[in-house]
Amino acid sequence: MERVGLFLLFPVVMLLASCDESGPKLDQDITPKDVSGKIIRLENLVLGSEPYDFNYQGDTLQYIYSYFGRIFRIESNYFYANNRIDSIHIFSNGLEIFDHYKFYYEDGLLVSARFHDTGFVVDPTLNIESHFLYNSNNRINSQVDSTFRLHPFLELVETSTTTFEYDDMGNLISTNPGFKFAYDDKKNPFHGMYFTTALFTPLPFTYITSPNNITEIRDFNTDTLVLSMDYEYLGEYPIKVTTSAGEIFEFIYEE
Repeated sequence: MERVGLFLLFPVVMLLASCDESGPKLDQDITPKDVSGKIIRLENLVLGSEPYDFNYQGDTLQYIYSYFGRIFRIESNYFYANNRIDSIHIFSNGLEIFDHYKFYYEDGLLVSARFHDTGFVVDPTLNIESHFLYNSNNRINSQVDSTFRLHPFLELVETSTTTFEYDDMGNLISTNPGFKFAYDDKKNPFHGMYFTTALFTPLPFTYITSPNNITEIRDFNTDTLVLSMDYEYLGEYPIKVTTSAGEIFEFIYEE
């Protein structure tokens, strides 16, 4: 294995960039010059012993293992149907105590997703359903989230809408409400992987991933700087990132 720096993408609502119907696969047009482009481990050099391990079948992401100390392990399992992500199950030490995501498609586009929290994080009686609308370029331009309480009877708790804007490269440049983003011109090794950006920044998860790497995050309303990222690169890919919060991440790529 080649141990190279990590770049911190930005964990956002879940992901920044054009929505790719190929699901959480690395884009096939990514051909790095000096590294493979396939991430197999992400390490926080400040915290040290809490890496994220990425496991694949071919180029398709199957598992992400995250470690908290020597005992506690979180396992995210990616399941596919018809070459698209069908569901994600999140376990702790083999027990499904966290989250479950289910995805629904029409004409090859992700039209809705359902999230169920088993109770460890939020509330076991809640389901969140997300519905997506697209622009003329088949990129998600709005997301409507509806929160339902399941027990003792089905009840709509709240509904919220988020709108998205993109640059000419397909990078997500704003979420309203939420944040504004700036990017470098290098390749994002997490492009096309659902939910991986939240591993690197204090932002919520998103169903969108961007082709380039986020360099700056600002508050949408106030333009206040939330987080900046300074990268080191090898060829077309970032190998290390230092954030304005004082964290340093590095990547290990497959040879």
